[in-house]
Amino acid sequence: GFVYHESQKDQRKKIFIVDDDEDLREVMGWALGKEGHAIFSFHSPKEALKKLASGYVKPHLIVVDFHMDEMKGSEFLVLKDKIHYVKDCPVIMISASPLEAERDVRPGLYQEVITKPIDLT
Repeated sequence: GFVYHESQKDQRKKIFIVDDDEDLREVMGWALGKEGHAIFSFHSPKEALKKLASGYVKPHLIVVDFHMDEMKGSEFLVLKDKIHYVKDCPVIMISASPLEAERDVRPGLYQEVITKPIDLT
């Protein structure tokens, strides 16, 4: 992801996008950035977890893909839940198979599942 320095003046909502699909990350980042949000884009779930654990940025929302090569979205969410200060951060999961995602991920670790292909509205 790119570097972003937090300042008191920046009142934008901070959104983490965690997806190993570069095209999808770019499209989501563009759509959410256009709405005035600060986007933090990660191709690697491990990098995103490192950034979350560092306490450098507290996101208002995390968007995570359910199927990633490096780590399943369900595993990412269990690890994210152990990071105290982002435990309550809302999560939207993206999945081409939403029923599988809902079955595999413990309720309470996410708020919503969005089905691929994504309707950007």
